[in-house]
Amino acid sequence: VWEPALTVKSAILSENAEIVNGHTREYDLKIEFVGDSITSGGGVNGYTKSYVFLTADALNANFHAVSRSGQGLYKHANFGTPGPLKSLYAGVGPETNDYQYDYDADLVVLNIGTNDGANVRQTTAEADKQTYRDTFEKMYIEMLEIIHNANPRAVILCTAGQMGDYKNVKTQIESAIDTYKQQNPDVEVHLFYMSAATDANADTTWHPGTESHIRNGNELAEEIKRIMNIK
Repeated sequence: VWEPALTVKSAILSENAEIVNGHTREYDLKIEFVGDSITSGGGVNGYTKSYVFLTADALNANFHAVSRSGQGLYKHANFGTPGPLKSLYAGVGPETNDYQYDYDADLVVLNIGTNDGANVRQTTAEADKQTYRDTFEKMYIEMLEIIHNANPRAVILCTAGQMGDYKNVKTQIESAIDTYKQQNPDVEVHLFYMSAATDANADTTWHPGTESHIRNGNELAEEIKRIMNIK
């Protein structure tokens, strides 16, 4: 979420409202998006303007999003708290933090690396940069395994690219995916870089703006169609 997590305790309905058990819409696909503030819709002032919603809408997909502003795979933005992505993913759910991972996604989109790349950029000593990169790569492999265990039949689509700092860990992302695929040949894992934001500015808190999210949603939807063989 872009803001702190929200728990709905009650709702006021109109007098003639109809309450139904579950959604009535039929979806073609179930997607889970995992990431940071970009996945949370940071900078576009409305989640329905985010690449996540637009991708899902283009594919007639039901979706979950597990994301948090500043989230890193290894460390949070500016080396702050909270902790690594696996901690967020493990803690998603109700107030008990007991998430059963019963969503059973067809596809999981992992969009991570921007904040870790920024941390590398802000690290002075080259040896420390390399230590961060090496740890990031190991944790990326671990995160792929965590996602697969939670969604054992899902295709995993790794992505990045919208903000430039990801380039500081780009080699490690690619190496981690290659290593994981070699170790787990039965798990389908893909990598796709979305195009860089062209409208990031102070008004969007230097995140992708509306036009970039639209472009990213369209291109990601087309890539999902390709790898999922959707006509």
